[in-house]
Amino acid sequence: MKNGPLRRSVNATFYNGLSDIVLKSLTTGPLLTAYVFSFGLGTLALGILQSMTSLASLLHLPISFWLGRGISPKKMACSFAVTGYLFLLLVGISFFLKDHSWAPVFFMGSYACFFLMIGMIGGAFWPWCKKIIPHTLLTAFFAHRIKYILLVKVTTVTLATALLAFLTQKQALQTDKVYGGLIFLAALIGIIYVGTLFRMPSVSLKEINDISFLKKLKQAFGRKSFVSFFLRFGLANFAFAFFTPFTMAFLLKGLNISTTTGLLFSLGGSGVDILMIDYWKRVICRKGIGQSLSGAFMTLLSAVIILTGLILFNGPVYYMLIPAFILIGAGSSGINLGISDSVVSHVPRENAALYISVLNIARFGFSGAATFLSGLILSGTGTSLNWPLFFGTSILLFTAAGVIIRQLRPIGPR
Repeated sequence: MKNGPLRRSVNATFYNGLSDIVLKSLTTGPLLTAYVFSFGLGTLALGILQSMTSLASLLHLPISFWLGRGISPKKMACSFAVTGYLFLLLVGISFFLKDHSWAPVFFMGSYACFFLMIGMIGGAFWPWCKKIIPHTLLTAFFAHRIKYILLVKVTTVTLATALLAFLTQKQALQTDKVYGGLIFLAALIGIIYVGTLFRMPSVSLKEINDISFLKKLKQAFGRKSFVSFFLRFGLANFAFAFFTPFTMAFLLKGLNISTTTGLLFSLGGSGVDILMIDYWKRVICRKGIGQSLSGAFMTLLSAVIILTGLILFNGPVYYMLIPAFILIGAGSSGINLGISDSVVSHVPRENAALYISVLNIARFGFSGAATFLSGLILSGTGTSLNWPLFFGTSILLFTAAGVIIRQLRPIGPR
């Protein structure tokens, strides 16, 4: 691709993803689990926080409405980003206020508002991307973007893990200060993230027809192909979100593994994730997104079966965790690429902002319901039954998703 406006636009979108993943690596995933547990909160609180981004997806429809009226997606995305990082600063402050009884509430409230703002960015960002990136480049662009995003994620979490391990070895670990420092580092990265948004080109997504927003929404759900896509896509996100956010919690609470060891297993899975991106890109180009997603869910199903055997039969922990996390990384790689690609490439160009907003509701709404449900299951009183029930439900969900998602097709005419 030659230098020019298109190259600069793609580069800005690419670097936006890299800065975004550094920020999220320090505020979500395994580190979020450690933050929540450090306040004495449990899996239910973790599930509630994980669902906040999904709750924000309900606001994607009004965002789509305003985009259609001519409001700049750039202005909206930047406004949400700046507001979100102000709340992130409050999260960092909460670690230095833990002596107060209200500190957990302050932590939860600030984190919830941060996740809400982050979730709302997607309502403007993804329609914006579809306008910027040519359709023929979408799959290759997402594969390239996700590969380097994961590489940066592994590097970020590795450095955080190494810091924790070093301080533990030196017996100088002051957990609250370290965690607060990581949050403040995330806030600094947030400045870079906002900068990449400002570098992306301003575009207008204003619709030229006079059809009302509600009528366009009704027309969208009048398409059988769209309803089919919506339900299959929603199931895929529900199944994936039910399981993946709680793998670190399983290591810490289910197996009583140290935080550093748990982070190392998560990093191993992310490393496999990176290596498998090119493979899943070839599968998508050869067989389509539906079959690629189906194969990825079957891969995750194999991992969950291994973990279920570990719990039920008290298998050798490390010998079973290693293949399980290799499979988790491989399956997650295909699902992440398939979901990112399909939500943008499978919608028609006409009313693209509306379709993407509705699909983001399916994506994050179903995901939020899933994380809340899994957090509720794991917070039950029958501790010895919680993890088998969690894994049993995951097996059912992955089996259903693997079968049903094979029929995922681009949205066609009514």
